[in-house]
Amino acid sequence: MSGQIDEILLKKEFDKQDIIFLLQTNKQEAKKLFKAALETKLKYTDNKVRLRGLIEYSNICRKRCLYCGLRNSTIKVDRYTLTDEEYFSCIEQAIKLNYGSIALQSGERQNEEFINKIEYLIKKTKEISNNSGYNSTNYGGTYYNKVIKKKAKKKSVKKQKKTTKTVNVVKI
Repeated sequence: MSGQIDEILLKKEFDKQDIIFLLQTNKQEAKKLFKAALETKLKYTDNKVRLRGLIEYSNICRKRCLYCGLRNSTIKVDRYTLTDEEYFSCIEQAIKLNYGSIALQSGERQNEEFINKIEYLIKKTKEISNNSGYNSTNYGGTYYNKVIKKKAKKKSVKKQKKTTKTVNVVKI
């Protein structure tokens, strides 16, 4: 048995049988597995623990994802959106506690007012934290798509400036 775990741990990728075997390891094999896992981790990162924060900004969502308890068809959920004061209080606390980053999470909404609010929160968070990483977002593709479009538009303008003297910005 001991030889089998050594053989598996030398592989770059595990197949289904390898994973089943690793999940059923005894204490002696588990020590080898944990040692290999730590070595792999240290190869790509350090051995420090970093605190990460998550701010659930709003649980209002327009989607009906079956896996999610916050989907818009769930009626036994108290819906909310944090006030600016509540949100920035969380950011200030995360900075005081020296968190490595903060993720802003929300249900998906596509109305312009909400998208602009998220944009404002991210910009203001960057200002408050001196761009210290407190700007992750996780609430679907709406804001992300808007940012990508803006970046694509800027690239288009830069490209045109290099090749011509007049710039025509095309809406994406």
